[in-house]
Amino acid sequence: MRVKLHRNLNAPNKAIEWSITPISGEQKGRVIAYCSSATVEDVEFRAQPAGTAKIRETGVRSVVAWVVGELVAVDICRYRQDVEFELPMSDSDMDGTRVTFNPFTGIPNFVVCGSSSVVTNAEYATLTNTGQCWAKLPDHA
Repeated sequence: MRVKLHRNLNAPNKAIEWSITPISGEQKGRVIAYCSSATVEDVEFRAQPAGTAKIRETGVRSVVAWVVGELVAVDICRYRQDVEFELPMSDSDMDGTRVTFNPFTGIPNFVVCGSSSVVTNAEYATLTNTGQCWAKLPDHA
């Protein structure tokens, strides 16, 4: 299932939670579940520059960035709708490169953590229960 994932800004008890939204099919565009961690393949990192600028201008957070990909593993916290599925996460360590998005930095894109190197895609990405994103970036050599 191809989905877009974003950080749930309204998670109960300020928990770190990711919202899962299918990008096709019957539930397209609707959050169907919330998870503590997820892995997606064939990843696109998407952000809305105008939305990012508005956040910087107003200081009010909103969802303007997504990690899009084929959902291959997930730890579900809770479901919405009449949807239920299971794709267990593995216990493997996070590997790859840490990727981040922060609308307050002035860079309206995902970047490699600690730099201004823009990231637009990856072979796979894991969103963790600590709020981090680790990605296997494509080789450009």
